[in-house]
Amino acid sequence: MAAFNGRWQLVSSEKFDDYMKAIGVNDENIKKGLELLNKTGDGGLEEVLTVTDTTIKRDIYVGGKVHKEGSAVPLAKEVEGPSLDGRTIKLTITVEGGKIIRKEKGNGYESLITIDVSGDTKTDTFKTGSIVCVRKYKKV
Repeated sequence: MAAFNGRWQLVSSEKFDDYMKAIGVNDENIKKGLELLNKTGDGGLEEVLTVTDTTIKRDIYVGGKVHKEGSAVPLAKEVEGPSLDGRTIKLTITVEGGKIIRKEKGNGYESLITIDVSGDTKTDTFKTGSIVCVRKYKKV
């Protein structure tokens, strides 16, 4: 799990807008989300992940400033919390086969997010229905 820990900078994103629309994010929040969370390179989106044997924590930075400071979420336990756009969701996060698996249930949707690390590259794959979004990060 140590491979996941650290600061990750977004380098590419495919179909993030389609994914947000499919999980019920409204048009105004999709626009805001793309402006903030789809920026790549220096000054763009960065995540700091901290994974332990029992919890995972993700802090989100945009332009070097904290956008959302996360709290430690227990692994392998369904919890309720806010989505990035503020809606209440239920999520379960596990570590399986060297990957982080996040199962999310919201109002009218279910989503599976797989996080995989290979060397200095982190790949987040979001799936809901027939929509697949892939976001790649480099370790900084």
